[in-house]
Amino acid sequence: MGIGHSYNALFQRKEDMRKDSLAKIPGLLDALLQVIDDWRNIALPADLIRTHRVRTLGANSMVADLIRTHRVRTLEDEELVTNALETIVNLASLLDLRIFSSAKPSYIKITPAIMGMLGSTTKAWHCAAAELLGWMIINPDNELFLLPFVPQMHKRLVDLMSIQALDAQAAAVGAEVNMDCRLKLASERWAVDRLLKVIKTPHPVPEVCRKAAMILESLVSEPQNRALLLTYENAFADILFSDSRYSDTFGRILYELTSRPNNKFTAARGVWGM
Repeated sequence: MGIGHSYNALFQRKEDMRKDSLAKIPGLLDALLQVIDDWRNIALPADLIRTHRVRTLGANSMVADLIRTHRVRTLEDEELVTNALETIVNLASLLDLRIFSSAKPSYIKITPAIMGMLGSTTKAWHCAAAELLGWMIINPDNELFLLPFVPQMHKRLVDLMSIQALDAQAAAVGAEVNMDCRLKLASERWAVDRLLKVIKTPHPVPEVCRKAAMILESLVSEPQNRALLLTYENAFADILFSDSRYSDTFGRILYELTSRPNNKFTAARGVWGM
């Protein structure tokens, strides 16, 4: 049985009822992440890719006994990595990055591996990686592992908001909602413009637009962001009056921007007060 078929047989079913049991399989996450880490470079021009490669996956794990030392053709690689990513995303709410201790023989630098997927040009990979990061950041115990990569994450997520693929936009917005790094995101060039574009285009999934509005409301609650966001006052007002679905949110945004006692623009601009 090939390595791809082994993964399909083990992990094809992704119902919620299987999450706990999958998470308890010794070495499962090690093996899945080793696939991602080992095949980060497969999206190369065809003339640079070897037709066969031998890999040893997830050393000292029971899963590795089933899947290691197989020869995998390049055409299988993308599906294999996609399946591994999808399985990890399915387990993301249970994922505690502290289990990837450098003392383990099978230590894998999980966050760089996921960042490699986030930066990939393969849509299935960068969408799954964005969703995975969005889930992982919810657990405060994961913060230490993710903090060194926050600037890269925001830059790439903002880039994903600008591309035409709607699922990539949705994944990026969903990840940013959970990250809640108000200062870092606000300072990222084009972030506010692209969040506004998601709402004004609009994205066909209303929940994505709602989350984009939530991110903007989160940004405006940070005093240091207000000078930057005041330049978007007219854009916020346009949405307030043109789209009733988000009028409450943008009403709060405009009130927060212009009606604070320490805001130097209050006297001239306090027209959004409540």
